[in-house]
Amino acid sequence: MTVVPSTVTSMYDLANQLLSAVEQAMATTDGGAPDRAFVSLGSPPWDTNCSYAIVQVDTLTEEATRDTTPAMQTGMRHLRGRVNLVGLTAWAIRCIQTQEQNAQNFAPPSDAQLSAEAKTGYEDGWVIWNYVNRAINAGLFDGPCTAVHFDQGVPVTPEGGLGGWRFSCRVELGGYDPLGT
Repeated sequence: MTVVPSTVTSMYDLANQLLSAVEQAMATTDGGAPDRAFVSLGSPPWDTNCSYAIVQVDTLTEEATRDTTPAMQTGMRHLRGRVNLVGLTAWAIRCIQTQEQNAQNFAPPSDAQLSAEAKTGYEDGWVIWNYVNRAINAGLFDGPCTAVHFDQGVPVTPEGGLGGWRFSCRVELGGYDPLGT
């Protein structure tokens, strides 16, 4: 088992690894590589660009180490060991036309347009799901001994001209001593 030491940059490094996988996966679809790809501090800022790959750290928590642990036992993890989990959210977003302008009236896009955008969105979702799962098996997040929960992908409802996918992931991260004691 290879133990990768944790450092002050470890959470950012995990986010960046997931970002790279999502960006590479999106590039294999008909929609192509995203226009922008970045790690966001908290919820991502959206602008008028049409395609994004974004990863944010949204939780830092600890995993329960036993199913039958009494409630007060969690307060003793500092003595008996803890498993740190970094929660990551990955976004794969593209332009989704929500209205068309015909002369002076706004109308919903055609059924064909909506179906074409859904096809691109479903391609993103399926390729990211498979790409990231295979990358985890190949050592994404520093190896097969790290606990990784690639939990779910949820479609993002189109609004404001954007839609796509949101993926949740939790990765084990060993602690470190910032004081060096």
